[in-house]
Amino acid sequence: MHSKEAAGCRLCRYRRVQEKRPDRDCLNGEVTVYLTLTFVLFVSLILALVESASVQMAKNYRRADMNRALEKAVKNAKNRKKGLLKEEKIRKLNEGVQSAEKNVEKVKVYIETHFKEELTRESLASEVFMNPDYLSKLFKKNTGSSLMDYVTKVRIERAKELLERTVLPISEIAIETGYSNTAYFTKMFKKYTNGITPREYRKGLGE
Repeated sequence: MHSKEAAGCRLCRYRRVQEKRPDRDCLNGEVTVYLTLTFVLFVSLILALVESASVQMAKNYRRADMNRALEKAVKNAKNRKKGLLKEEKIRKLNEGVQSAEKNVEKVKVYIETHFKEELTRESLASEVFMNPDYLSKLFKKNTGSSLMDYVTKVRIERAKELLERTVLPISEIAIETGYSNTAYFTKMFKKYTNGITPREYRKGLGE
């Protein structure tokens, strides 16, 4: 009797324990779902990271392309600017040369038409609004003669013409060619005619 009751009590306790234990199949199912969700979330996270990295790489690539394009454009602009400045410099130099040549010609014409007047480097330079020293160098470079040397040559050539074509006295020819002092005129005439005086030059024409 007692053994049957004891066995019944043990059976009751076993059932109660079994009732309290979770269903193993159910538990396994929950674990599987949990692991699946975790895997899905992990894969989604990986895909999101890959996509984000791809977008960032694309942005960086586009930014790099834009930077390279900008650098190239800036470089081309600088090269173009240098080319334009070089062309402008050459143009100004050419204009300067042409202007200088024109000024030299103006001075030559002025001397040939005003040789009777008192001429100096300063007065000639003022006619073309230039510095006397600069004009002298420029004139020498273009003609091979200094300003005052050219003035004297023009005067002596004019004196020769007057000696050849007129019977004017030497003193008047001196005045006509810009010399107020006859002795100085004779000195300059001899210098530019290999030592021949105005009188000897005229006499030699009649021989």
